[in-house]
Amino acid sequence: MVAPQACVAVQIPGAPAADERAALERRCSDILGARRCRIVAPGEGGDGGPACWQILVATDGRDPPAEASVVLSDPTDAAHAPVRRDVTFRPNDVVVERWATLGLVIAALVTVEEHSAAEEGPGASFNSAGGGFAPDGAARREAPPPAPALPVDLQARAAAVGAVGLLPEAALGARVELSAARGHLGGVARATIFPGNSRVTLGGPAMGELQLWSAGLGLCGTSGRGRWGGRACLGADLARTSAHGAGVSETNTAVRWWGSTWLGLSVELRLWQHLALTADVEGALVLVRPSFAIYGVPSTFNSSAVGGTLALGVAVPF
Repeated sequence: MVAPQACVAVQIPGAPAADERAALERRCSDILGARRCRIVAPGEGGDGGPACWQILVATDGRDPPAEASVVLSDPTDAAHAPVRRDVTFRPNDVVVERWATLGLVIAALVTVEEHSAAEEGPGASFNSAGGGFAPDGAARREAPPPAPALPVDLQARAAAVGAVGLLPEAALGARVELSAARGHLGGVARATIFPGNSRVTLGGPAMGELQLWSAGLGLCGTSGRGRWGGRACLGADLARTSAHGAGVSETNTAVRWWGSTWLGLSVELRLWQHLALTADVEGALVLVRPSFAIYGVPSTFNSSAVGGTLALGVAVPF
C-alpha cells in the first residue's frame, strides 16, 4: 500500500485547458496536502516515481465533458485492484468546476484507500466490453454523516399592547406568550388583557365600563437567525368582554364570549443571547360582534368588525 505521504500522479488523455488542469490540481491538493497532486503525461510517473498513486481520468470527449471516470491504482501492490468512480455533471455546471469536482473525487478515493486498507473488498475485474476497470461491487464506502437535527427554538415574550376597534376607544393592555419554532415553522400560545378602564357613554350620565381578555393559538413562519429576526403568524383568539353599567340608579353587568381570527407580523432585535426587543403589528377579524346596553338608555355599543393592535415588548430566547 502506498504510504500516505506519497504523491498522486494524474494522467488525462487529451489536452484540457490550463485553467481546467489547475482547478483539478488545486482542489485535490487542498484536500490531500500542498502539491501532492500533479498532472503528468500518459505513461509517466509522478514526482515520487513508482511510489505515487496512479490516477487515470477519462472523459466522454465532449467539450465541456458531460461524464467522466476516475480510476485509481497502486503500482507498489500488484494484488491491489484498481478502483473506479464514474461522475456525471449537470448541464449548468461551470466548466472549471467540473474539473475541480474531478479533483475532489480523486482526493476522496486516495483518502479512502490510505485509511481503509484493512477493509478492502474483492478486487474489481477487467471489463473488456467497457474498455476499462469495472466498478467494484463491494467497493468501500464511507457512510455519510447523519444530517444534524434542526434545533427547537423556544421563546417567552411580554409586551405592552395598544388596540383599536375591539373596545369603545383605544385601549392599553398587556400580553404574554410562549412560542416554539423548528426550522422556519413554529407555533405560538398567548394571553392578552385590557383592564376595565375603557368607557363608553351611552346617553346622559350613563356609561359602561368594559374589560377584555383573550387567549389564542397561532401558526407562524419564521426567518432570520442572527441579530435581526422576523415572523408572520396566522391564528385565532377566544375572547371574553365584561361590561358594567355606571351612572344610573340601577346598574347591571353583562358578559359576552366571542372569537376572532388574526394575522400578525413581528420583528425582533437580538441584544444578547437571551434578550431581544420585539415589535408586533396585527389585524383581527371579529367573528361574533358582542353588543352591550344599559337599562333605560336607548343606545348600545357594538364592537367593530375589524380591529388592530400594536405591541412593543421584550423576548427571552432559550
